[in-house]
Amino acid sequence: MKLCPLCESEFDDSFVRCPHDNERLVQLPDKANDPLLGTVLNGRYRLEERIGEGGMGAVYRGVQEPVGRQVAIKVLRPELASDREAVRRFFNEARVVSKLRHPNTVTLYDFGQSDAGDLFIAMEFLSGRSLDRIMRSGELSLPEVLEVVDQVALSLEEAHSHGIIHRDLKPDNVFIDRVGNGNLVKVLDFGIAKVNEPDGGTSRELTQAGVVYGTPEYLSPEQAQAHPLDQRSDLYSIGVVLWELLAGELPFQGPNAMAVLVKHAFEPTPDPNTMGVPLSEPMKEILRKALAKSREERFQSAEEFLAALDRCEFRLEQDSLATAAVKTTVWMPPDDFVEKSDRPRPPMPMPSSAPGETRVTQPSSTAGRRDVLTLIIVGCVLLLAMGVAFLVITSN
Repeated sequence: MKLCPLCESEFDDSFVRCPHDNERLVQLPDKANDPLLGTVLNGRYRLEERIGEGGMGAVYRGVQEPVGRQVAIKVLRPELASDREAVRRFFNEARVVSKLRHPNTVTLYDFGQSDAGDLFIAMEFLSGRSLDRIMRSGELSLPEVLEVVDQVALSLEEAHSHGIIHRDLKPDNVFIDRVGNGNLVKVLDFGIAKVNEPDGGTSRELTQAGVVYGTPEYLSPEQAQAHPLDQRSDLYSIGVVLWELLAGELPFQGPNAMAVLVKHAFEPTPDPNTMGVPLSEPMKEILRKALAKSREERFQSAEEFLAALDRCEFRLEQDSLATAAVKTTVWMPPDDFVEKSDRPRPPMPMPSSAPGETRVTQPSSTAGRRDVLTLIIVGCVLLLAMGVAFLVITSN
């Protein structure tokens, strides 16, 4: 099998270049004959299973000896070890993540070079699934969508406080694990993150004039044009992810990467009313503001974005309390549900009526008149009783 380093799609050995972006493919090592399996890096990390592939290298499930802790270990491809740009990008993730401590951000344990010359990064091992895979099966309800986006924004809030711009937020870089009755969200892959220095400068790593970094479908207008970036670029990317979670498709699509970049940069953002999904006005406003072309019109910080989400969640909770006595139908995947990987992804399952609405069967006109007459009689009796009581009190 071969891999495209740019879009990370896999193809059989008959392909030379990626049919999507014309990038030259690289040969993937045979898992069964992987020479790294069973080896111990720096006397601490035993590689037990190859669990993933990427343009930069392979990811292994390993064990940290002698404590026995499971870890995820990224190893740079040997053919890229002499590529200074590839090495900088590889260790850029370690340098960036080492500054972060938020529970919604993947945890870094170690990084370095083995005695055999292999460059590696050791991180916490996650046993859930990527948001990309979960989206393909349509398993998230509206409250879960808000919960996931909320936790992503919390991760970014800390990163932005350190001047770190992720630059590649997308469902494939968001990991979700079930913890108790809830979801624990982790933001991954800070490999192309940019650090804005306190003095107003930027880190030199992975910052070149005129070069666009990131995944085209999720880039902000300024990122698509290779303009200087700040935290508002990441917030636009969250808006794209939120749109995709709700609608089951991306707001901007095209036949190739350049067409998508042009749409993000210059084409008006679609109206949330055209999504075909019943949304509350606060949710529509979040989408409009997050995806504004001008960064001055967007959320200015992750904190502001979180506040808008909180208001939306509060309204959803109030609607749920108001209809708590009404039996509703909740979508759940059947036991024989088979995950599909083809786009377009299914829209998020929604109730038959808009959030907060309750369908009520109207009574017949005869029954209605009967109820009104009963109320009038009861009212007259109450008024008469109150009058008698008043007379008794005043006479006393």
